[in-house]
Amino acid sequence: MVAPSEDAGTLFRGEYESEKSLRSHLVGDHGEVAFGEWASLGWFPYFWFFFGDCRVELNRHIPLTVSVVRRLGDIDLDLLGMRVQDIRVEYAIGDLNIQLPSAAGSTTATIGATIGDIKLGVAAELGARIAVGSAFLGSRYVDRDVFERRGYEYVSKGFEEAENHLDLRIHSHLGDLRIVRV
Repeated sequence: MVAPSEDAGTLFRGEYESEKSLRSHLVGDHGEVAFGEWASLGWFPYFWFFFGDCRVELNRHIPLTVSVVRRLGDIDLDLLGMRVQDIRVEYAIGDLNIQLPSAAGSTTATIGATIGDIKLGVAAELGARIAVGSAFLGSRYVDRDVFERRGYEYVSKGFEEAENHLDLRIHSHLGDLRIVRV
């Protein structure tokens, strides 16, 4: 789970359910938080440490790029009150629940998923354009009072006039999609 921190002085903090600690480092002018390494040869003895819940809190006042890469398991991102301007989510199997940022100005996002349900929570003040690729297989629930369908896109009414915008692309996926107002 990724959520905003209530402490304005905290850049980030987090923990695994298994008590495995997070690692962080700077890459250029970007900070990265890592949750274990699957690429090393000695990963097998620690295999079970990577399962279980993980919670990360990020500073809600700093513009962020959030990139989540996961192979297995559910992902819950509460970005509603944050200033996230770029979101990248890639995963193989699991359900995804995202509360999208409502006051970040302009946010771009992509979701690359294989199997699992996706639920997108979109705030009323956010102008959203959500493109769903042609390789998407599953049922779709979209609040028709809020979104208009334009080909493979769902565009919120008043998109052009909104102060805050989201441009989201969902690539090939097998599972259900729900787009709702929060």
